Amino acid sequence: IKAYLKQHFDLENQNIARYWEDSEACYVYARHKENLNCYFYVVFLKTNYYSQKKSKRPLYEKYLSRFKYLAVCEGDDYWTHKNKLQRQIDFLENHQESSATCHNVKHFDVARQCYKGETGQLPSDGWLETKEIVNRGGGYIGTCSIVYRGELLEKFPRQIIMYDYCLQMFLATEGKVYYFAEPMAVYRTDNPDSWCGKDRGNKEMSRLIEQAKPFVDMFMFLANQKPDQRTLFLERMALRLNSYVMHHWKDEELKQFKEAFKEELSTYNLISKIGWYLSRRPIRGLTGLYYGQRKYRSRFIFYQNE
Repeated sequence: IKAYLKQHFDLENQNIARYWEDSEACYVYARHKENLNCYFYVVFLKTNYYSQKKSKRPLYEKYLSRFKYLAVCEGDDYWTHKNKLQRQIDFLENHQESSATCHNVKHFDVARQCYKGETGQLPSDGWLETKEIVNRGGGYIGTCSIVYRGELLEKFPRQIIMYDYCLQMFLATEGKVYYFAEPMAVYRTDNPDSWCGKDRGNKEMSRLIEQAKPFVDMFMFLANQKPDQRTLFLERMALRLNSYVMHHWKDEELKQFKEAFKEELSTYNLISKIGWYLSRRPIRGLTGLYYGQRKYRSRFIFYQNE
């Protein structure tokens, strides 16, 4: 992001460029060197908002009316194509039915120092199906590949933390999502120094409930807002909740989990209840087989403990 700013934006003219910081972040506001109607606003966070369950929205809310498009790039990711933003924004300009665009992302294993694959949703450019985005989980779309319409941020429920999967599902229900097959960014995985790397393996009940709540809230919100897709969101919510149960907690811990999501569990249909039952069995093979056939092409769902 810093290199992109220096190359394309005027950071010297103090009448246009703005730099400031506070206890939360450092901010840069600048104008494009050639397109004088294009401004770039960047927020460099000083702390990890994800680990603190804090919303980033207050950091840019006062500029919200000026945002036509929003691009996402988190600390573990980086963009690699100089025309990435232009290609995605040009597409949104020419396709008003599209709520967002995304693209292929390479995965770089930090621990092994090598590339280990790509997101590769489609073999070529094309539209992604809402059902696929919901069922395939947060790993289906690379977060660093998302560019979406700024006006949609106003419609995102304020009570829900905007995690990547929540954002992806929301955008999929607000319009069509277009995919570019060319890799234009890199997602760094298995980084032991990242917050996610340090938190991996933390299976305390209170922590798992805390992790599950934003996603469950989003599933319920979308199920209520989109009646024609209600079954899709409720079944996916059930699958996610059932995946947490695969930790095989003690009875008192399971009781705590069920109490935390009492309302949501009441929406389970018969198939979801069977999934809950199988999730509590110690026969991992049977559980894995159930999850594998429950959702087609479920490589991002199989034994999912997100």
